[in-house]
Amino acid sequence: MKEGVEFILRPTLWKWAGVLILCLAGSIVGVLMVQDGRGIGWFVGGSFFVGAIVALASLCPDVSLLKLDQETFTIRTLGRNKQYSWIEVGPFETKQISLVGTSVVFEIVHEGHKTWAMLSDSYRMKPEKLAGLMNTWRERAIVRLGVG
Repeated sequence: MKEGVEFILRPTLWKWAGVLILCLAGSIVGVLMVQDGRGIGWFVGGSFFVGAIVALASLCPDVSLLKLDQETFTIRTLGRNKQYSWIEVGPFETKQISLVGTSVVFEIVHEGHKTWAMLSDSYRMKPEKLAGLMNTWRERAIVRLGVG
């Protein structure tokens, strides 16, 4: 990777397509429950329908992505950006998260407070490879800025 460029990673499309199919199936089950006279079907169908909308939106280009540049990285989820400076985060590592699988996590140090955050996707990479990539960009920023 050349210095001075940004690197953009996109979410795993197959995963979101699968979520869309499951949510549409859940919505159909909800409709069938309502037709069968069960009021809870409104909740079931409505909940899965909202999930289907989120999954459909996640399949659209540039709605969700991970952008890396020399000074920051930006996580865009459903069109909302969260940007972090490389020097305000700790090393990236993988953790087994129940029901989610293995995810990339990192510590944020801001104004003396530490919190943990998680990347919402592995962006078409194995989580271990993504954590390594993120650590490489972070280390370059720390060396360039003389911090650490």
